[in-house]
Amino acid sequence: MSTVLRWTNINKYLLLAICLIPQIAITFPAYALKISLGVVKSRENSAQWGEITNRLKATGIDYCTLDSVDWQDISDLNNIRVLMLPNISNLNGAQVETLNTWTKKGGKLIVTGPTGILAPSDVRSQLKEVVGASWGFTNSTPSSLQIEDSQKESWGKGVNKYSNLVGGVLVPSETTQTEIVAIWINEGRLPGVISTSESVYLGWRWGEDRVSPANLDTSWLQAALNHYGINGSNSLLPESDSRLCTEARPRQNENFPVVPDIEKESFLKQKKNNSVHLRPKRVSLTLKLSQ
Repeated sequence: MSTVLRWTNINKYLLLAICLIPQIAITFPAYALKISLGVVKSRENSAQWGEITNRLKATGIDYCTLDSVDWQDISDLNNIRVLMLPNISNLNGAQVETLNTWTKKGGKLIVTGPTGILAPSDVRSQLKEVVGASWGFTNSTPSSLQIEDSQKESWGKGVNKYSNLVGGVLVPSETTQTEIVAIWINEGRLPGVISTSESVYLGWRWGEDRVSPANLDTSWLQAALNHYGINGSNSLLPESDSRLCTEARPRQNENFPVVPDIEKESFLKQKKNNSVHLRPKRVSLTLKLSQ
């Protein structure tokens, strides 16, 4: 009798375990279900999209595409660990507020080129605080990037060197803690790459062959992703270039003006008067990936 009861209890526990296994698999860390990289596609970068995707494939990182029209609130970013904005010159207030909320919840950003330059002034100001810098002006001549002296052991130390890059000067935020990772050595040693604990800003039009070579772009992207604990060995390539991060929304026709630069002389005058802080204190970055 006791033997029968023992077997009955064992069978009961086995049945309970079998029922729980699917739930355990489903509730396994959400981190494992997230896509490593979401890349925003918009009208501004659509002409270079083939060049951009070629560079993305070269990193070996899995990624999804997020159309700028489809990105309106934080739910659109829930499945993404890092969001890349390659040369997205036009952003609205809702999108910037979404970035602000999302990064506070652990999301990470990689921003390139004149991002947000066409947005209203109040939106540009908020974006500057979120990403730690803003696009200042385009370099007057091709320049060389050099790792900042205080950052020789930083995450950017192993990137490819290139001496003929058409980029722009970044203006660090005065209220957000930032690190100047690399500088333009032919433009008065002004900021070319800036990072915070939530973002990396590359000061050139990433993904455009006429601006920078593919190996340089890929090298910097890989360094930024490694900075966030993401590399090709822990990611899978997408099955196709059409993989979407979220469901598509209805499209509307939009016209965008030519991207302007802020007045260079005004910026340099502020620098001379020490009203623009180009060398903020170095901060210790502690990254917490979304779980």
